[in-house]
Amino acid sequence: MYIIGAIFPILVLYSRKKMPESPYWIQHKFGKNAGERARLEMEKYTGYRINKIPELEVGGSKIRDVLKGKYLVYSIFISVAWFSYDIVSYGIWTYSPLIFSTEITSYYADLYIVFTGMAESIPVFIGFLIAIYYVDKIGRKSLLIIGFLGSFIALIIFFFMNIYMVVGLIMTFSAFGIVHFFHNLGPSPMTYAYPVEIFPTRIRGTAMGFATSVSRLGSILAVFSFPIIDALYGLKTIVIYFAVFELIGLIITIKYAPETKINPLRKNLNKYQNK
Repeated sequence: MYIIGAIFPILVLYSRKKMPESPYWIQHKFGKNAGERARLEMEKYTGYRINKIPELEVGGSKIRDVLKGKYLVYSIFISVAWFSYDIVSYGIWTYSPLIFSTEITSYYADLYIVFTGMAESIPVFIGFLIAIYYVDKIGRKSLLIIGFLGSFIALIIFFFMNIYMVVGLIMTFSAFGIVHFFHNLGPSPMTYAYPVEIFPTRIRGTAMGFATSVSRLGSILAVFSFPIIDALYGLKTIVIYFAVFELIGLIITIKYAPETKINPLRKNLNKYQNK
């Protein structure tokens, strides 16, 4: 099992060595001539034309740079949205086998749990495919809103089903599957894409690192809070707990998320740098 898990990082490391570096970064580090050579190499590699490499901000990158002035709002947006998504995602992924196990009475319960867990990946895959197709058609913000809203509605419906009827494996699996689908239609891919598009090159890596760190606090909270809430109040309360964070992600997206649909990266950089 561990060897299988090691195969993919090896493939990533090998692929990374074959990838050309960003012309923006190379020009910033080594000057315009090096940036121009990198631009030509990138155009040859990708088939896309880069009309001009913009002048980049001079200086290093520190955490405080993403927490002041024009970048503070974007840092709050992406960090809170990512945190909210991770609370629900890690909570469900970590403990769904345990929940399923309480709803299976068969002699082959362990086998059913394994296959049920594997089947949870199907709506994930479908959600990603739809996101890939529509991301530049309806936009990042729209997909993020649809993802949070769809997950919120699914959890609320599942909450009331738990109150008024006996919920079995099929209903629980369907509810979690719908949440996975909407997560990977919106919050999962968009929380990775946004920091790359709304922050300038100089602080983009720091912004991504900061948002990722905040999101990991959400995953830690999910893993520790789920069994405590379940032991004290039961599954219905966990569902509402998750729904609250879906609602937080939805509100922060509607209020603060910019739309970067179709715009070239350079245009986005200039747009946000001028604010």
